[in-house]
Amino acid sequence: TPRNLALTPSGGHLFSANQNGDRILIFARDAETGMLTDTGRAIEIGTPMCVKIVR
Repeated sequence: TPRNLALTPSGGHLFSANQNGDRILIFARDAETGMLTDTGRAIEIGTPMCVKIVR
């Protein structure tokens, strides 16, 4: 279940914290269309609640 979303400052990636899946999924975002593509990458973490992008 997606709990929290965060877009990178460049707008090129979206991170989705999935609390019931115990991972943060990483999507590539097309700057022109906004279309998301699953990168196949994830950060394994127990019950993620929030995602913050820090520069």
